[in-house]
Amino acid sequence: MKYLSADEVTRVRGEDVRHHSSFFGCKICGTDFWNGELPDPLVEAYRAYRVVHGLLDATEIRSYRDRLGLTQKVLAAALGMSHPTLFRYENGSLQAVTHDNLLRLAMKNPAWMAEQIISLSDEILPPKKRKSVLALLREEEKSQYSNYRVLEQSQKGSPSEFNGYTPFSPEKVKSVVLFLIKNGVKLKSCINKNMWYVDTVHYSEQGVSIMGLSYCRHNYGPIPDDKGAALRWLIDEECIEEREVYFPNGYSGYIYETRVDPDMSLFNEDEIETLQKVVGKFGVLTATDLTNITHEERRWKETKPMDRISFGLVSENIPIRFSV
Repeated sequence: MKYLSADEVTRVRGEDVRHHSSFFGCKICGTDFWNGELPDPLVEAYRAYRVVHGLLDATEIRSYRDRLGLTQKVLAAALGMSHPTLFRYENGSLQAVTHDNLLRLAMKNPAWMAEQIISLSDEILPPKKRKSVLALLREEEKSQYSNYRVLEQSQKGSPSEFNGYTPFSPEKVKSVVLFLIKNGVKLKSCINKNMWYVDTVHYSEQGVSIMGLSYCRHNYGPIPDDKGAALRWLIDEECIEEREVYFPNGYSGYIYETRVDPDMSLFNEDEIETLQKVVGKFGVLTATDLTNITHEERRWKETKPMDRISFGLVSENIPIRFSV
């Protein structure tokens, strides 16, 4: 028996893929054969396909999961795929492009991955383990960039329909968030939606937004398109403090308390009136109530998931005409 190798062509997803293949040859009869001691030719073909199309390798997926200390079951749940699917990917099966994109997003964006971890129930990820994973993700975040820089970069661009034709003002963002928390809007998901209403209510009545933030269509309603950087920046600045809370349904979330007062001198009379209106109308609603309201609005129905929302869509079906 002798060891042989050669280049072969294998059909993968409708494409001819050239790859290296190893096999044994019988010195007596000349027959070529493969056994489990050598790399699987199909796995080699998949590896070559991944290189051509820029897909993650199985070892990269395993390494990422190991770095966070997650089981396959937990990582799969966080990314919205089945456990058997992730198992196959880690063992050499060729991943779907959509799943590859999700894995890359998780690897490149610790803040996004932290949101997925937070959304898991205690049954899937116990609180103690969740806390350690979130700590790791936050350390990764810090090593990548500052939260203020992320916030600033996420809102680059001239005034347009996607920011209410207003230049981005981080200081106004800071004071709006502080104002909302001071007035009882403490849950993260509620803060995000109330920020949206602050800008869109003002835009509907004055033709411009207040903060100049852009927003995207998240599953649970509009949220600032800043990868969560605004709240993390305020934590870094010691303007607010964050506390994780657990709900009877097994899910968890974050609530915030202020450590400084908002600077109300940044706002004109019309803007202060808008802030008071929004707190009076939406600040008393639950996260579920706010989600249900946003799902009935034109802007939600006419915007694709995770796309930025045009302020031009806020003119209809928005509950802005109210008294306080």
